[in-house]
Amino acid sequence: MLTANVFCPFIEALYQLQVVSGCQANPLLFCPLYSTQRQAMAKMVCLAMEIANPGSCPSSPCTGIFTDVPTDNPFCGYIEALYNAGVISGCGASLFCPNEIVSRDQMAKFLVNAFDLSM
Repeated sequence: MLTANVFCPFIEALYQLQVVSGCQANPLLFCPLYSTQRQAMAKMVCLAMEIANPGSCPSSPCTGIFTDVPTDNPFCGYIEALYNAGVISGCGASLFCPNEIVSRDQMAKFLVNAFDLSM
């Protein structure tokens, strides 16, 4: 991470809170220009919800709510916790589309629902 990046303090704060982990461990990189998949966004939002309001997004064993999210997917618990909390509804009947890039409008829904922002 280049400290000249205006978003550096925010990224580092989220890293310290363990909301984000970066795109590479050694050397540690964040890759700010990379796109974010829906499954990764689910994890970040769920972890941030837990910091803001403990117990609001408890990760639990995966039950297979979405047919395209296998129960052994490392993001499954976060995805299902957000679904159970009413934050997300998926991308279609029984689908979450975990590998699709999260769009800005989808991100808005994630955040408004996750943090109970008034509309």
